[in-house]
Amino acid sequence: MKKTLLLTAFISGLLTAGEMKITQSFELSKEIPNNSYKSEIQILGSQKLRETKNLSLEDKNSIIKTFNAINQKVLGNICEGGSFEITPSYEYKNNKREQNGFETYYNLECNFTPKETDLFNSYLKFIEAEVSKNKWLLFSIPKVQNMASAENIKQIDEKLQEELLVKIMQKAQNYSKITRKKCSIEEVTLGKNDLSFPSPLAKKSDTMLSNASSIALESISMPNNKKELKTLNAKASFICK
Repeated sequence: MKKTLLLTAFISGLLTAGEMKITQSFELSKEIPNNSYKSEIQILGSQKLRETKNLSLEDKNSIIKTFNAINQKVLGNICEGGSFEITPSYEYKNNKREQNGFETYYNLECNFTPKETDLFNSYLKFIEAEVSKNKWLLFSIPKVQNMASAENIKQIDEKLQEELLVKIMQKAQNYSKITRKKCSIEEVTLGKNDLSFPSPLAKKSDTMLSNASSIALESISMPNNKKELKTLNAKASFICK
């Protein structure tokens, strides 16, 4: 785990006879290992759905049944969401709004660890198989992002605060040796805890899987992104007397 420390100091001069105040800025950074994955799964309406002006109740129910089957299979472990809608679509012709078909949209968010990759791929295969049986739907292969988990980020935050405080305490001891005075910490102010994200190296396919597909969906290999860098700033004041 890589870390960097940046120090800048400003000596304000003598406060009273034999007393000195020193103000110093600190910056500590750590790399956060990416230990989880995130993927947003979407199902859209097919061209046939977008061109069908009159959608029967039976047809609407067939779409609902597909979405319900997917939710029943995948929700509760690594995936959440599963909301969907079926709505008329419109276009304007000669300044008149006319219905030209229907639209549907389904959204699902999955967060998983490397050990759960096989489970995620099994869900994708199940979704593709269900969608391929419904002429009204299309399944787009989702992108997968490699990222740090919330728990991992929290642990790094705590370590940054602890290590930065240790550095500040050590600096007080160093100033005592340099000035040959007793230096103590007067005040410590923590700055914003910043997290920088590199451009995600996520894998995505633009292939649309429809009911014409008869080949099983290939498993998606997981991407490997650069690590995020977490930075914590602080300002400390020391009194030496």
